Amino acid sequence: MFAKKYLSQIASLDLRGLSLFRISLGLIIVFDIIHRWFDIKWFYTDQGFWPRLFVSSIDKTYFISLHMLDGSVQWQSFLFLIHLLLAIAFILAIKIRTTTLLLWFFQVSLITRNIHVSAGFDDYITCLLLVSLFLPIGRYFTLSHIKNKTLYPYAEKSNHKWTNLLFITQVFSIHFLAGWVKDGSAWTENHTALSMIYNSQHMSSSFGLWLGQHHNLLEFFTPWVRWLEIIIPFTLFIPRLRFIMIFFILVLHFGIFLTLNAFTFPFVNLITILPLIPSSLWDKVFCRKRVQKQFSTQAKTLLKSLAPKGLNYIDQSIVFCLIVIMLIQVAKFGTRKDQIPGVPRIIHQLTMTTLFYQRWLLFGPEPFQKDGYFVFEGENEKGEVFEILGNNKILNKEITPEAYQVYKNRRWSRYLLDPTFITTPALHIQVARGFCKILKKDGLASVNVIFNELYYNPKMKKTNKKQYLLATSNCNYIN
Repeated sequence: MFAKKYLSQIASLDLRGLSLFRISLGLIIVFDIIHRWFDIKWFYTDQGFWPRLFVSSIDKTYFISLHMLDGSVQWQSFLFLIHLLLAIAFILAIKIRTTTLLLWFFQVSLITRNIHVSAGFDDYITCLLLVSLFLPIGRYFTLSHIKNKTLYPYAEKSNHKWTNLLFITQVFSIHFLAGWVKDGSAWTENHTALSMIYNSQHMSSSFGLWLGQHHNLLEFFTPWVRWLEIIIPFTLFIPRLRFIMIFFILVLHFGIFLTLNAFTFPFVNLITILPLIPSSLWDKVFCRKRVQKQFSTQAKTLLKSLAPKGLNYIDQSIVFCLIVIMLIQVAKFGTRKDQIPGVPRIIHQLTMTTLFYQRWLLFGPEPFQKDGYFVFEGENEKGEVFEILGNNKILNKEITPEAYQVYKNRRWSRYLLDPTFITTPALHIQVARGFCKILKKDGLASVNVIFNELYYNPKMKKTNKKQYLLATSNCNYIN
C-alpha cells in the first residue's frame, strides 16, 4: 500500500507539461532536420564523406537504417521530407501514437546512417521519443483543439505511473551518469577539468574562452560540478524536493548554452523540465478558475473524449522492460563493464539497435587535452590556394585560435573532430576525394587535408600547437 502511494507521488506528471514537452521536442527535431538538410550531399550520400561502403566496412554494429538503401541525393531528400512531415504531425498530435513510433524510427535511421556527424543529444532525442511512445503527450494543444477552439487546458495529471517513472528515470540517468563517470584526475585531484573544457578552441564560445582564463575560479568549481551532478538527480524521486532538480537543470544547461557550442543539447535538456513542473504552477500559468468558466458544455465533452486511457498489459510490460533495461545500462556504464554477469548479450544488441543505450559522458572520465581543427587547402586550376570551408579565402598558414570557425556549423565540427575520423587515414583520403567529386565542376584541382593540433597543458596553463599534413588528392584523377 505504501509502495503504491509512493509510486503515485513520485510518478506524477501534469498533462499540460507533457503536451508542451511534445511541442518543444517536435520543434527541436524540425530545426535539426532542416539544419542537416543543408549538408545532405556531404554527409548522407555516396558522393560525400561517408559513403555506404565505409559504413559497412568500419561500423561493425547492429544498426538498421532506411537511409542505407540508396546513396543518391534524391532518396535522402525524400526520406528527409517524410521525416519533416512526421515531426510536424508530432507537434500537432495527429495520430500521436503511430506518428511517435514512425518519428522515432526515422530518427534512429537518420542518426545511424552517419553516427559520426551526430552527438549525445541526438541519442537523447531518440530515447525521449521512445519514452514518449507510452506517455499521454497528445492531451492538449493538438490539431483537434485548434479546430474546436478549445486551447485552454484543465488541471489533469497522467495516470500512466510506470511510464511517468520511465521518463523520470531517463532524466535521472543522463545527469547522474554525467557526474558519476567524471572520475579522472582532472575532476578528482588537480581540478583542472573546467579549465581544459573552456580552453577547447572548437567547443567553447567566446564567453567560455574568456572564462577559461580564470583558472583559480574554475579549479574551485570543478569538484562542485561533479558532486552536484551525482547527488541532485536523486531529488527527482522525492516529490517535495523535485524543484531542486528543476532549478539545477535550468542553471546547468543555461550555463552550457552561454559557454559552450553545444548546439541543441542544452535545449533538449531544458524541455524535460516541462513535465516535472508541479500542477499548482501550471494552474497559475493557465488561470484555471477563469478558464473553466469559459468552457462550453460541448468543449468539456470533447476534452473528456480525448482523455488519455490507461496502458494495456502489453504496454505496461514493455514499459517495465524498458525501465529494467535502462537500469542495467546505467549499472553497466557506471561500473565500466562490457557485460554484467547474468544479463543476456541480446539486451546490449537491442539497446544499440534502438539507440536506447545510456552512455552519457559529458566530459568524463576527463576532458580531452588534445584539441585542434582541420584546414582543407584547395588549389584551383589557376594555382590559387584557398580554404575550402573558409568562403574561398586565401589560406593563412599561421595557426590561430580563431581558425576553428572555418567549420560551416556544429555538424561539420562534430564529424571532423570525431576521434574515429582523426585516427583513420582512410577517412582523410575519403574527405579529400569527396571535396573533389562535389567541387571539381567549380574548378577545384587538388585538396590537402591539414590538421592543426592544439594541446592544452594544465600545468603550464597554455596551449601548444603543431601542424600535420594527413592526406592529399589530385582531383584530375577523381571521377
